[in-house]
Formats: sequence, C-alpha cells, structure tokens
Amino acid sequence: SPASILLLSVCSVALTPPQRRPPKPPAKPPASKQRRPPNNVPRAQKPKVTDGLAQLRSDAQAGRWREALATITTAEGAIESARDAGATFFPLPVEAYNLAITACGNGRNHEEALGVLRRLTMGVSPEEGPGSAQAAKRPRPDAVTFNAAAAACAKAGDYQKAEQVLKQARRFNKLDAILYTSVISACGRAGQTKKALAYLEALREDLGRGD
Repeated sequence: SPASILLLSVCSVALTPPQRRPPKPPAKPPASKQRRPPNNVPRAQKPKVTDGLAQLRSDAQAGRWREALATITTAEGAIESARDAGATFFPLPVEAYNLAITACGNGRNHEEALGVLRRLTMGVSPEEGPGSAQAAKRPRPDAVTFNAAAAACAKAGDYQKAEQVLKQARRFNKLDAILYTSVISACGRAGQTKKALAYLEALREDLGRGD
C-alpha cells in the first residue's frame, strides 16, 4: 500500500548512514611576515622657514618700525652677500618695503617711512624695466608704496612731505585716489584748507573722481 511504501522509504532514509565530508587538510601555519631591516637612515628634516612677511605684517600693524627696518636691512645684507658670492639671489618683494613704510607710519615716524621710500626711488628712472641693474637689487615701487608713505605724512600732518610723495608718484605714474586722500588729509591737519581744496580739484581732474 502507499502507506507501507512511505514507511519503508522513511526507514531506509533513517537507517542510511550519513555521508561524512572528507576531513579538511591541516591548515598550514601562517607564513611568518618578513620584517624589513630597521632603517637607521634619518629622514630628511624640512628646514624651518621663517615667514618674514608675516612678521613684517605684525610689525606694521603694531607700529614697530625699528623691528621692521631691521628685518629688511638684514635681508638686504644677506642678498648683497649672496650676490657678491655669485650665488642665485632674488630681491625682496615690494610688499616687504611697503609693510616697513606702514610700520613707520603707524609708529608716528614718517621720516623713516620716507627713508624707505628713497631706497626704492633714489637713482631709479621710471622708464627702467624689471631687467635693469637697479631692479635686480630692489623692486620698483608700486602704488601701495606711495600710498603708505603719504599716509605716514598725513598722520604727522606734514603736508609738504606729502606733496613730495605725490610728485614722486606722478613721476612713476602711480597716482590714485588713496594717495590724493592722504595728501588732502595732511593739508587739513596742517590747517592748509586752500591746498586741500586744490588737491581735491586735482583729484577730479587727474582721476575723474571727486566723491
């Protein structure tokens, strides 16, 4: 009967010994990692580079003009020594001189600020290109250079020196509204109202601005 057939099938399955899987081969011992011999050669140390411009920015903001002048003077000396030794050298960026001028202005020493300006303008022709002998020693002044010098004169109320800065900026074709504003401010502090108004009119004529 179907029931007996099912019973016999169940019994045969129950009595059939279970098929055993072949034993796994013994695991190989993990291969020992070969350690590299210790490297006793020290790694190259990166030279610590002093960010001179960052220090100059700090000195400029705080008005530490002595420290700022010492920084650029020392750098100029090192550049001169490298040049004499025939080594590759680069002049200081004009930003370094601009920051030194700003430090002098914030330190209420506009005469020293003008001294830094003279370093960049004395004996320099506005027509000289970047490849000139003078440009190889020091950079050419930019508009910020004259603006910073005029601002230093304005803080001191020395309108005559501010006028001289304006004349130099005109010679180098570096006039802008900021420069005129400093000259006008210097005239105002010195009580030179007529001169201040005259420079305001010159600002309108030269730059087309009077706002």
